[in-house]
Amino acid sequence: MGLHINDDQVKVRGFCDHSNWGGVGNAVPDRINFFRAQMLRSVGGNAWRMAHNPPIPARIDFADRLGVLIMDENRDYGGHRGQGGYTAETVAQETIDMGDMVQRDRAHPSVFIWSFCNEVGCDNETAAAAFRNISYFYDGTRGVTQNHLGAGRLPISEKSLDVQGFSHKSGSTFDTFHSKFKTEPMMATECCSCLSQRGEDYDACPVPRTCVGSSCHVDCAHDGKAEESNGTFYNNEISTCTAMQVNESDSREFVAGTFVWSGFDYLGEARGWPQTVKPRGVITDIAGFPKETYYWFRAVRLSCSARLRPFRNRVSLVANSGGSRTLTRRTPAARRCPSTPRSSSWTPGAWASWPTAAR
Repeated sequence: MGLHINDDQVKVRGFCDHSNWGGVGNAVPDRINFFRAQMLRSVGGNAWRMAHNPPIPARIDFADRLGVLIMDENRDYGGHRGQGGYTAETVAQETIDMGDMVQRDRAHPSVFIWSFCNEVGCDNETAAAAFRNISYFYDGTRGVTQNHLGAGRLPISEKSLDVQGFSHKSGSTFDTFHSKFKTEPMMATECCSCLSQRGEDYDACPVPRTCVGSSCHVDCAHDGKAEESNGTFYNNEISTCTAMQVNESDSREFVAGTFVWSGFDYLGEARGWPQTVKPRGVITDIAGFPKETYYWFRAVRLSCSARLRPFRNRVSLVANSGGSRTLTRRTPAARRCPSTPRSSSWTPGAWASWPTAAR
């Protein structure tokens, strides 16, 4: 069971991030992306999700050199049902975009899986088969996923995925899916949402709160009412919020790993002045200074961090107690931490032989 590289089992310890950064917006200098990749590794991260567009190429270049696995992601399926609720692009146009991304990035050894879409951008589930076909046409050595669990008891898109992705789902959702699809690899492609800000501002937040679960979304001064929010978020139990949400996926042996949302604070999705950023980052704030959760992840993940290096490796696909298939291609090598929970799964480079016809 699990993600295997050179026969070693590796738990995915990932983070999600937009391409923009602080005061530079979308025109991000290479040095900043190098810094982000370094900071991700410094807390034991071994994977980075490119949310939610084909990324700045330098991000993948640095991942190749630093030994970080990449989940490369397209925006949405198209067909007027896109991320944000609407897109003018047709499914055919979006399929071309998907193919362009695969062609551009397929030579990077760090890319271990292709993602079709993000959340509501995946609602047009009938497009999944076309996206799978175009991905396999240009690259048959990697698997495909989406950051979304489709609708209904037997989602249409599930048949076209090698790895089922989940966005902000509870442990019971993982359990229910696994009970129905016992041999299908699963991964928390987006998890966790604990709002916090570096430091404590007693003027804006005179009584820092203790929070659990969804209550950690609440503005510390205005009980979460967006129309009254002063944009200040701080609680004195941020580690509890983080631990509880990460554990929903990491504690289950049949879930291959977790991509935490997000690695760094980012521009947009603000609740109003004076807040101009979303404080969901767990590594650094918008200026690059470590937040409290930086130390939590460093303590929890760094001691069990996979050691990745860009050498030629043997990879294999293992689903539960079934057999495996192997091939050789360039992909980062890794060492599994013995204390890491086992995870159900797959291995980069072997999905072309995944027996989808049996499902």
